[in-house]
Amino acid sequence: MKNIRYIVIGLVVFMTMIPLVSAGEIWSGWVYSKDGGSGATGAIVTTPELPNNAVCTVTAKEIFWYNWAANLKLEADAQCYQTSAGGAFIPAPDGHSFLQLGTGEPLDVSWGPCTNSHVYTYDLLGTGDPLNLRIYDWIDGDVTNNNCHLPVTVSCEAAGGDGCWITGGGRILNEDGTYDSFGGNAMTMKDGSVRGEWNHVDHNGGGDTLNHFKGDVTTITCSKESDQGPRVPKAVPNYAIFGGTGTYNGEEGYTFVVDWVDSWEGGRSWDRYQLTITAPNGDVIVENGIGNTNCKPQSFGAEFGCTMDGNLQIHPPNQGHP
Repeated sequence: MKNIRYIVIGLVVFMTMIPLVSAGEIWSGWVYSKDGGSGATGAIVTTPELPNNAVCTVTAKEIFWYNWAANLKLEADAQCYQTSAGGAFIPAPDGHSFLQLGTGEPLDVSWGPCTNSHVYTYDLLGTGDPLNLRIYDWIDGDVTNNNCHLPVTVSCEAAGGDGCWITGGGRILNEDGTYDSFGGNAMTMKDGSVRGEWNHVDHNGGGDTLNHFKGDVTTITCSKESDQGPRVPKAVPNYAIFGGTGTYNGEEGYTFVVDWVDSWEGGRSWDRYQLTITAPNGDVIVENGIGNTNCKPQSFGAEFGCTMDGNLQIHPPNQGHP
């Protein structure tokens, strides 16, 4: 019997508050590469509060000069920089970003691949807190030779209510070489209730069914953990926990919880899954395919097994199903 505790990893969710300029636009301004800064960092710029649970997009444009001295005029943008004047742009070193953000101390985020347009977007969930933005000079660590700023806009859409919902399925590989298959859905309804169905099947070496869990979903929550995934427009949450009651090999009285990580599109070896079943007598069965050694190193939630195939999908909020 195992003691299972669920700790939601530091919510990396950021955003801004009430529209100040136009519908959906919360804040628009400049983030400085030099003025008011010292050492390697420009001055922190703070937005208004971002509405709690609103889906928000930070858009950064244009370039600044990270080394204006001696007429070098070397350029950088939110994510990338050049090493020679007029040269190609390459990503900031060691996974950093030049434009950082956070509800507390600004931190690196992934703005995506370098782009010739120098336009980048980053989606996140509002928490009711302001968003802090800052330029960090990772190249020479000296903002005194920097010049100019990055125009940044923050826009938010109204919170989608309890519109969290998931679909998907796939297989996980076990340590003994056998596999489990799983699939179903979980969704919030407009009246606030939750419904869905879940199936998880253990297979032996020949693929025959050994154990079958069938569940009815009654709870679901979604959140944003780290800045990775799920790579679907406006589907900001990348981590879902859902569960309810069910039967195990036809026997009633069981409950279950699924941890679900939508880490990247394509799913295979990226997405992560764990099923925890509690028997009527309190015994706990954990199915997580932890023996799968093919997990992508970029995917998070390492305590859960990754999928050997299939796709786990967290969808954009829809304010609840009819």
